[in-house]
Amino acid sequence: MMENFQSADAIAAQIASGYEYFLILSDGKAVGYLAVVPDPAKSSCQFSKLYILKDRRGGGIGKESMDFAEEFCRKSSLKKLWLTVNKYNSEAVAWYERLGFTRAGDIVMDIGGGFIMDDFRFEKKIK
Repeated sequence: MMENFQSADAIAAQIASGYEYFLILSDGKAVGYLAVVPDPAKSSCQFSKLYILKDRRGGGIGKESMDFAEEFCRKSSLKKLWLTVNKYNSEAVAWYERLGFTRAGDIVMDIGGGFIMDDFRFEKKIK
């Protein structure tokens, strides 16, 4: 799965197709990254990826990253930020709900390599 979605080649292809990646720095050190996929035609933006080093989680970096994504939407005149999250990742589901996201549907899809995506779609209106 990592090879399909997070290898250097996969990320390069994603960037070529419209993904925007951002490196997350803390105290001058790379501690993670996030990716968004703006869709001006739909006035929306997918919050596609958020990865933070395990030993740096829980210190507010995730919230700051989400704030960054929301500001990205505002600056780009995008009115909705959306994401998918695994239905069984109760901790992440609760976190997105605390951040003001609401459940907008279910997604079950074969993503190849023997993996099935069984996710909720969450959305947040950007003011």
